[in-house]
Amino acid sequence: MIASRPIDQRLAVDPYCTLDVVLRPTGLFPLDLIDRIENQLAAAAPSYGTRLLSWRKENALRRLCVCLPEGARFSPDFVTVLMQRVAVFADQDLARAASRAGELGVIRPGARVTGSWPQSGERAWQILATQADPEAVVFASRSLEQRWTDEVLGYREIERP
Repeated sequence: MIASRPIDQRLAVDPYCTLDVVLRPTGLFPLDLIDRIENQLAAAAPSYGTRLLSWRKENALRRLCVCLPEGARFSPDFVTVLMQRVAVFADQDLARAASRAGELGVIRPGARVTGSWPQSGERAWQILATQADPEAVVFASRSLEQRWTDEVLGYREIERP
């Protein structure tokens, strides 16, 4: 299996680690790869973290997603099938993500926002924050991802003057 060895190696070091497996295909791939990776992650040592969200058919410690590179071409049917199976994100700039905010993660893949911060960045940020599913937006920039996590997902109390 393509992904088997790195996953096994990581779990051998720490079987209770948080492990996010990100597939970044440049072309079509067999959909049974998703099944094989999910089965491999499910077969690893169980813990409280792996059972925490099992009632929602989620695993809080071991997750799989697909990130489609900008410019890569996939048929809409293939992307739809992927989205029914796992979280799917597509690389795009902030303006494009904001222009489709309400569709992200619903009828379009989520957005992995790349590129530089445009002059209209704060406006686009507010559109995403108010119209997009917050879990359907991620940022390539660590500082913007931290800001999104703090301000939009609300994982940390924001200090106000």
